[in-house]
Amino acid sequence: MVSVVTPIGLSEILTFLFIMVGPSALLSTFARVTANASDKERKRLAWSTIGFATLSLLIAAFLGSRILVNWHVSPGALLIAGGAILFLVAVLRILRLPVPSHDSQAPADSSKSGASIIQAGYSAIVTPYGIAVLICLMSLQPQTTALILAALLIIMALDLVVMLYAKSLWHSAAPIDIVGAILSILQVALSVQIIFSGFQLLIRETR
Repeated sequence: MVSVVTPIGLSEILTFLFIMVGPSALLSTFARVTANASDKERKRLAWSTIGFATLSLLIAAFLGSRILVNWHVSPGALLIAGGAILFLVAVLRILRLPVPSHDSQAPADSSKSGASIIQAGYSAIVTPYGIAVLICLMSLQPQTTALILAALLIIMALDLVVMLYAKSLWHSAAPIDIVGAILSILQVALSVQIIFSGFQLLIRETR
C-alpha cells in the first residue's frame, strides 16, 4: 500500500484470508467427497489438493499484481475494489448465503474419483474472490509481500489440517463456523474502512 495509506497488518490479512481461502467452506466439501476414502487415501488427496491450491494462489497473486502495476491502476481504485470484494463476501457469509465458486454448480458426492476429489477441494480453496484479494494486497503493499505470503501459508497449513482430519471434524464443525462468523463481522467493518480510505486516496490523487 502506498505511504499515504496505513498498511494492513498480519491480523487483518489473516482475517481476510481465513474468510476467502480458509476452511469454512472446505471442511464440508472435503468431508463429503472423501466419505468413502481410507485414511491413507484421504491424506494423499489432502496433500495433493493443498499443493496445487497453494501453487495456484501464489502464481495468480504474483502475476495478477504485476499486471495491475503494469496497467498503472491507481492505489485508490485498488482499495475500493478490494474493499468491495471483502465486504460482499463477508456479508454473504454472515447471511449464510452461498458464495460463488468454481465448483458452485457441481454438488459434492462421495463416489468421486481421486482427480475429482482434488478438484472439489481445490475449488473450495482457490476462489475467484480469494485470488482477487491476494492480488489487491500484493499490489497495494509490495513492501509487505513476505508478510502476506506468511499469512497465506498459515491459512494453507490450517486448510491442510482440516482436510487431514475432515472425517472427525465434520461432525463438530461448530467452532470453525463460530470463528468464521466472528471474523466475517470484523471483515465487514475492515472492508468499509478500506473503501473509505480508497475514496480519500482517490480524492488526493485527483487534486
